[in-house]
Amino acid sequence: YQRRVHGGKSSAPNMTSVGLESAPSGFVLGGHEYGAQLGPFIEEMLEVAPKSEIEKYLQICPHVNLDFRDLAFSIQDKGENKQILFPISGKFRPGCMIALMGPSGCGKTTLLDILSGKKTLPYFGEVTVNGQPRDKYFHRVASYVPQHDFGSGVETVFEAVEFCQLMKCDRSMVDKVSASAPPRATNGSATAARRSRPPSASASSVAAARLNANSDIESARDDNIRQEEEEDEPENEQAGVPEERQQLRLYSTDPEADRLKEINLVLKMLGLDGCAHSRVGDDLNRGISGGQRRRLTLAKGMITGPAIVFMDEPTSGLSSTDAELCMRAVRGVTQVFGNTSVVVIHQPKPEVFELFDHLILLTGGQCAYNGPVSGVKTYFENLGFNIPEGANLADRIMDLVTPGVNGADPDRIVAHYKSLGRPHESVPRVPQPPQVQLQTTMSVRELVVRTGTSRPHSRYVLSVWDQFRILLRRETRHTFRDFNQLWTVVLSNGVMGLLLGLVYLKVWANSSADNLQYQLAFIFMVSVMTAMGCLNNVPGMMTQRVIFLNERDEQLYSTGPYLAARIIVGLMTSLLATFVFCFISFAMAGLPWDTFVMFFVAIFVVYFSVDAIVSAFAAYSSTMEQANSLAGMVIGLLSLFNGFTTNTVSSPPAVSWICYLSPFYYGFQCMVLYFFGDRTQLITQYGFNPSWGVWGSLCVLGALSVLLRFVQYVIIRHAKLVR
Repeated sequence: YQRRVHGGKSSAPNMTSVGLESAPSGFVLGGHEYGAQLGPFIEEMLEVAPKSEIEKYLQICPHVNLDFRDLAFSIQDKGENKQILFPISGKFRPGCMIALMGPSGCGKTTLLDILSGKKTLPYFGEVTVNGQPRDKYFHRVASYVPQHDFGSGVETVFEAVEFCQLMKCDRSMVDKVSASAPPRATNGSATAARRSRPPSASASSVAAARLNANSDIESARDDNIRQEEEEDEPENEQAGVPEERQQLRLYSTDPEADRLKEINLVLKMLGLDGCAHSRVGDDLNRGISGGQRRRLTLAKGMITGPAIVFMDEPTSGLSSTDAELCMRAVRGVTQVFGNTSVVVIHQPKPEVFELFDHLILLTGGQCAYNGPVSGVKTYFENLGFNIPEGANLADRIMDLVTPGVNGADPDRIVAHYKSLGRPHESVPRVPQPPQVQLQTTMSVRELVVRTGTSRPHSRYVLSVWDQFRILLRRETRHTFRDFNQLWTVVLSNGVMGLLLGLVYLKVWANSSADNLQYQLAFIFMVSVMTAMGCLNNVPGMMTQRVIFLNERDEQLYSTGPYLAARIIVGLMTSLLATFVFCFISFAMAGLPWDTFVMFFVAIFVVYFSVDAIVSAFAAYSSTMEQANSLAGMVIGLLSLFNGFTTNTVSSPPAVSWICYLSPFYYGFQCMVLYFFGDRTQLITQYGFNPSWGVWGSLCVLGALSVLLRFVQYVIIRHAKLVR
């Protein structure tokens, strides 16, 4: 990292770059040549002072050692045990980039899911973090990039990345010290610019330790640089600085500006800056391309600043050029900031394959190679396999371990690896500064506590209130931005209200006994037609289910805040749609306007209860067809015991109790007591209890709605992605 000061002049003109050297072909970073477009981004990343400097990753996202031993996974297939992954062991260290390769069905994704803690089915073996068993805090320092993209089609690229940053990047400690932080240098002075960073954790000293294998030379060079800085700095620089800020060493006068700069930087690195304010799009809405959407998923995983990032085929669907750009960006972040990247990748081009430090090659669920990338060619040549000069090494070794390919011999390769007794299961160590060496001896919980982040005893970075606040803002934006969907819901309810009003036109104008049944039928049809409209929400609910399960699996937020935000935003649209339907049908039926409020409230509470049932089945079901079938069956059964066509008097005692579970029954009873409370014979005929009164019936209906929402919460909380 080359120290730069305002005006483009360095305080040490004769000082060379530390780990980042200018070259005619671009930039050389740790022995790998990067395109000229990437070098400035890495350099700029180090200067997003102070939170995106090395200290952000040392303080908020600690570095960890990930070890695993004898990991294995099997399933029962038609009564027989089918081994998906045979025992495999390994050790991953900070600052390394590991490739998981192999033919289809060899267990790559299975191994990745076990290592990342995403596997929901039982497996064998042990995974430790810094020598301690992996606990619930692991996901606070880890990130997972899934193979399939997910997200709302109406949000922009920038908003999608920003949401992940807000939910998982802890900035509370930065906000605490920013008010008393010293101002940044503005007079072009190199000394003032250096004082804005703490000398004990300068960007060059940490980057040098990771970017160069010759740690002794670079360490000596960095000590000289630090000595020059200390000579220019006054002895009382830390005088008057609060102890908390001296420990955190976070200096920022504008955290919000730095936060936005970090987002823009990640988007630049992945080539998404040109479409930052474009909508993502989906099957119904036009948006960014498939390759851009894939890079967006990668950006959402990188923006959280993870100590370990797991990627399941991040280059699938990308062109070879875009794939190389993405992997070079990942390589730059891995080398500069020292996090660990574990990538499942399928037949990378030579330039991409050379970016990796370590390779785990699988075939048929067994390990064929587990060692450094630099030793792959020699290893297979020693086995007697010919690898021509200039050939794609990744393609060649894939052919050798893929059953059925001409010249392949996976059984011999696996047998040879087993005979070596696991010689290469440890990733070579990358030189680390003292801060990282200290962190890799602590458990994840100790790291979270000692780094001073907010809520150190929780698996979530944000409090429940902060989660709810951010989720509510996002859900509101998405709902009202999708104007076509909102307009369709309102228009369809208006048309239904118009048709119902035409069928029961002026039905309340005639108060004769012969017209009573038509009036009761009108009340019944209003409640049923309104509630049946909930089934139209199933497609949207299923889409939201996928987004929710993936985001909760990343531990961005918990179930309660999400459900509360969804219910509140759903109330906004439901109130509008129900109001349009009730207003039109009510006016055309000729009911007195002083009864409209109670009429609308009763109908809406029935809708709210039925919507909870539909939402619960949508959360439980894995497909839209299953959700429609289950929700339609239950709603059809409950609507049968509605109090009008079937009630406690007309139905047999064996099934009459179902009436007390039906929101249609309570809604109909409430309106009958309200409009015909003085007709005792009518109330007795339908088996209603007049002692409940209108408000009693409404309270019971409200309590039933709350109960159904609680059932929805329980189902959603226990729903999970099966891996």
